[in-house]
Amino acid sequence: MAKELINRIFATFSRKNNTEKMINTVISANGNKDTGRYQAFHEITQIIAGRSIHRQTGLATQLEYHIEEQTPWWRPNKHYWVDIVTSNFQMWEVKPRKEVFSFNASIEGLYENAEAQLNKYASLNNKLKRGQQFDDILGVGIVGDLKMNIDFYDKKFNAEEEKIKEKIMSVHVDFFWEMNLKDRNDPKNKEVAKEISNELREIREMLDDLNN
Repeated sequence: MAKELINRIFATFSRKNNTEKMINTVISANGNKDTGRYQAFHEITQIIAGRSIHRQTGLATQLEYHIEEQTPWWRPNKHYWVDIVTSNFQMWEVKPRKEVFSFNASIEGLYENAEAQLNKYASLNNKLKRGQQFDDILGVGIVGDLKMNIDFYDKKFNAEEEKIKEKIMSVHVDFFWEMNLKDRNDPKNKEVAKEISNELREIREMLDDLNN
């Protein structure tokens, strides 16, 4: 979606608070292909998180904040857009859970490391700084029974902690994407439950190893 358009939708949503209309508008604007749907999820997250940040800080908030990197005269300058920036130059990057979007790595910036991005932006504009953390936003209704959580992360994980975090995310995804929550008697649920049980056992062992 055009960067000017997402900010217009953001401004309207911040005033009128019509979540369903905003979500339908963003999904429609991005089209019906897979790439468009996942881009829509990203932009919906930007808008909802941006509004929450604006309301809790009282600061003017912008999506897709532009940064230009000067390059040697024979090369064109590089351009970057920070997902969310407030008027006092706090910044946030929006990322999906990799387990859900692993088959759509072609979307621009999808797999770029958020930590690296934040550091890069701060190095290009010394006013920018890492944004403060807020409570997670849970159960955002998208379409029908499909809901989305928006989590704020700030902790830097070491390699082992990162593995555990990704394993926990995988269990979360397996449960909500594989379980048939409408029919508890679906035979598939037993298989999914068995897989999740094994994954939880592995997480417990990884945590024990980490603490020893």
